[in-house]
Amino acid sequence: MILLSLVAAIIFWLVLTVTESDSENTISGINVSIPIENSVVSDMGLDVIGNKEGYKAAVTVKGPAYVVGALTPDDIAVTAAISNVTTSGNYELELRAAKQAGNVNNEFEIASISPSSIMVTFDY
Repeated sequence: MILLSLVAAIIFWLVLTVTESDSENTISGINVSIPIENSVVSDMGLDVIGNKEGYKAAVTVKGPAYVVGALTPDDIAVTAAISNVTTSGNYELELRAAKQAGNVNNEFEIASISPSSIMVTFDY
């Protein structure tokens, strides 16, 4: 009887874990890309001053527990928007997160990103 109860409890837990769609997970340590190559910024001769690979973000995702629990920083791309950069100086760049192309299981949505922006200096 105890064995039957244990097996039933495990099956019930698995069903809830696999079918639940309200799970959240935060993936930290995602590298932020600042895409200046082949852009108006590079055409103006501007470049990022400082360590442009030093920016990291955390992204909160929602979806089935078995999907969001298996995500890694490689499954999400975070990019800084450079459209407001017009000359040298300091800019607050909005961060955008997207599912990485080629992600096998994209049954999740991006809920939030932290920080939402970064300060970057551009100069000639």
